[in-house]
Amino acid sequence: MGALVLSVFVVLSLSSLSLAAGEVGYVVKEKLLSNHPRFQDFQKQVRELYEKKKAEAEEQIKKLTSDDEKRKAVAAKEREFAEEHDRMLKPLIDEIEAAIRKVAQAKKLAVVLDRSVVVFGGVDITDEVIAELKKTAATKKQ
Repeated sequence: MGALVLSVFVVLSLSSLSLAAGEVGYVVKEKLLSNHPRFQDFQKQVRELYEKKKAEAEEQIKKLTSDDEKRKAVAAKEREFAEEHDRMLKPLIDEIEAAIRKVAQAKKLAVVLDRSVVVFGGVDITDEVIAELKKTAATKKQ
C-alpha cells in the first residue's frame, strides 16, 4: 500500500514537473529486454552457464559427506551463477538505457519511467526504443 501511495505521489509530482519541463515517457522493461537484438544469444549463454554451474555443483557434492557442506557448495554455485548472469546482462541493460536516453532526448521527454509505476498518462516509447536498439545493432554489424 505504501508503495502505491509513493508511486501516485511521484507520478503526480512528475506530472506537474512535466508541464514545466516536458512530457513524461514510459517503457515496458520486459518488452525492451526480450526484443533486444542480442537477447536470444544472451539466453543461450545463460542456459550454458546454468548447465556448467549445475554440473560443477553435482561433481562437488559427490565429494562431500555432510548435508551442511553440500548446501554450502550449492549456495556458492548459485551465487557464482547469479554474479556471472548479472555481468553478462549488464551490456544489454547499458544499451537499453542508452537507447532510452536517445529516444527521450529526441522526443524532449523530461522523465522516462517504467510502466509499472505509471498510474495515468505518459507517452509509451517502448517500440521506439526497440527500433533504436535494432538500428544500433545493425550499425555495429557493419
